[in-house]
Amino acid sequence: MRKRLNIVIVSTFGGSSLNIGDNLITLATIRAIRKLLGSNVDFKVIFRAENSGRAIQEFKNADYIVFACLAIRRKLLDIYSVIPAVIESGKPFGVLAAGTSLNVSSSKLLFDNSLESCDEKLLRELCSKAEFFTTRGKLTQEFCEHIGLQKAIFVGDIAFERWRFRWRFFKNINKVTRIAISDPHYEDKYKKSLAHLIDRVKYIFPNAEVEMLLHGVNKLSGRIAQKRNLHVRKIYLDRSEGLDIYDKYDMHVGYRIHGHVSALSRGKPSYLLEQDGRGCDYGLSLFRKISTPHYRPMKSDDLSQAPTTPVDILLCMILADQRSNFSKFSGIEKEMLCFSKGNHKVLLSALSAKMRITEKIRWLLTW
Repeated sequence: MRKRLNIVIVSTFGGSSLNIGDNLITLATIRAIRKLLGSNVDFKVIFRAENSGRAIQEFKNADYIVFACLAIRRKLLDIYSVIPAVIESGKPFGVLAAGTSLNVSSSKLLFDNSLESCDEKLLRELCSKAEFFTTRGKLTQEFCEHIGLQKAIFVGDIAFERWRFRWRFFKNINKVTRIAISDPHYEDKYKKSLAHLIDRVKYIFPNAEVEMLLHGVNKLSGRIAQKRNLHVRKIYLDRSEGLDIYDKYDMHVGYRIHGHVSALSRGKPSYLLEQDGRGCDYGLSLFRKISTPHYRPMKSDDLSQAPTTPVDILLCMILADQRSNFSKFSGIEKEMLCFSKGNHKVLLSALSAKMRITEKIRWLLTW
């Protein structure tokens, strides 16, 4: 009887974070691996800042370790306290769809001083010992190359994992009746932006039902929406199925990249306001123009609020696309399929040596 493969997933979801998008990354990674390897796999999910004792024990029992996204940030070891235990375990591991919230609105050089020297050193060690190290966006990829991560390759976000939505295709929309607005990060800096977005969307689509979807605990955003008579849904409370609510809408407009992913994956038009390096990654990686920069003000800018002009720019784009019934989105599922297949190929290459995978499974990569 074949030995079951024990895979440990290092997740960005957990601790005090209730960001439902982080859990989407974890679930998409598990679905992709299970799709490739079948049911003969057991998964353990641990938080990136898990207690060292538990982390060491889980890694000791693992056959393979996968980082389901690596959130590249300053003071990386404080955020990913498990990294030393992963390296010291001696177990094979890989990094899937690393991303970063680079300070894209800074007046300083984008890549210089974004991390401390100890962060860069840790990343180079992690990358050198990983069996694979992929990035989810072209901005992150260029940054990784800049700091010397030689194994880093761009494949796109694992959150675009396509098998579940393989029969979803974009269709022209003659009438928009339901719209989802996702909440901003840094909500204190985006109060005016969010209020303006809600007001303008309601003005442009007077007969549409507009609702506010909270991807995380954003009480201020909820109050702003309620003041404008929007129904507010706390989708972060249902971490497994909360994002499925995007099935109910004709269109998404907002700030959350995984609201963007969730709508696009379901064949719905989606427009993103890019707040930092995360949104910028998507703007650079998708061929179609369906987002616009809306970067948060920095301390040196002497601004307490992000400007509302990018909201107007994005809505001009939506109005123009509406005239063609949003036909611009036709065929975008092919781009998402490329991201999905890229992630599958990386995982298959790394894990095939751990189990006997049939030719049928390999063939399924061509769907």
